[in-house]
Amino acid sequence: MRDRRALVVVTLLLVAACAAPNEDEIVAGEGVLPEAAEAPETTPGSPDPSPNGGSGAPGSSNPSPTPGADPCPGAAGCIRTVFVTSATYRAFEVEGIDGADAKCNALAAKSTHPKVAGRKFVAWISGDQKTPSSRFVHGTADYVLVDGRRIAKSFEALRDGLEEAITLDENGVAASGYVWSATSPNGRSYGVDCFGWTGGMGAGHAGRTVKSAPDWSSTYGPTSCSTRARIYCFER
Repeated sequence: MRDRRALVVVTLLLVAACAAPNEDEIVAGEGVLPEAAEAPETTPGSPDPSPNGGSGAPGSSNPSPTPGADPCPGAAGCIRTVFVTSATYRAFEVEGIDGADAKCNALAAKSTHPKVAGRKFVAWISGDQKTPSSRFVHGTADYVLVDGRRIAKSFEALRDGLEEAITLDENGVAASGYVWSATSPNGRSYGVDCFGWTGGMGAGHAGRTVKSAPDWSSTYGPTSCSTRARIYCFER
């Protein structure tokens, strides 16, 4: 009797062992929870894949600078870039003070030079009771060419003549000749302005791309309005 009971116990144990699943035979998805997906690895300096992480992302402590941001939004203490236009214009093609500003900014917008691209400029030109003295911020820091050379240490210093002639255009390429202005070196109106830079007849005062005052801004004699001349563009 005892032998039978022992045999029954052994038989039940063998059946139970055979019914247990083999660990190597378990197939994912059949009663077994899938493993959690691993987080993507990141290396130092690589962008954070989280929605609010990484350079420039919302919530980041180091947002990337806005492309084309103006580094000098009208503050007196900014270092300002100055260029002379690569294009030349007859007086009526300037189309007034607003037209001169628009030409400066259109050329700046096409430039890829880091000292010009994305910045705003105003034309050194007088007419219709508007002058650089009345329109410009009187900067207290350096005015520089596209290549970084200083032309004056401040707005007030412009009247004394330039340290360097304004002979680089918006792309840093050499340009020279007459420059429409009707403006004295102190930024005030001087001479005639070809009917507010809208007339094709008559005369207007122009400067020349030299260092000496007053010639850099306005020569003593008027120039025919049919002459093709450049425009000085100062960062606002």
